[in-house]
Amino acid sequence: MKTANTIYFQDESMDKKDRAILDLLKSNSRLSWKEISEKVFLSGQAVGLRVQNLVDRGVIERFTVAEHYPSEQFITIYMDNSRFAEFE
Repeated sequence: MKTANTIYFQDESMDKKDRAILDLLKSNSRLSWKEISEKVFLSGQAVGLRVQNLVDRGVIERFTVAEHYPSEQFITIYMDNSRFAEFE
């Protein structure tokens, strides 16, 4: 006889503290755990544990750095006529 393994997922909805931490990180991801803790009235260690829990649950998928470099684009347009005013 085969045995079926069933996994039940408990609904782990975020509480108000988790939502507040997530909102603060979305608005400024450079905040330290201590700075966040002062705004959500938890210890810095508690904030770090909650963030790790959000990562483990897949709420926070990754931490990224977006690099933006200034660039200039040069475009050459060849025209069959000299009606430049119409082109602009």
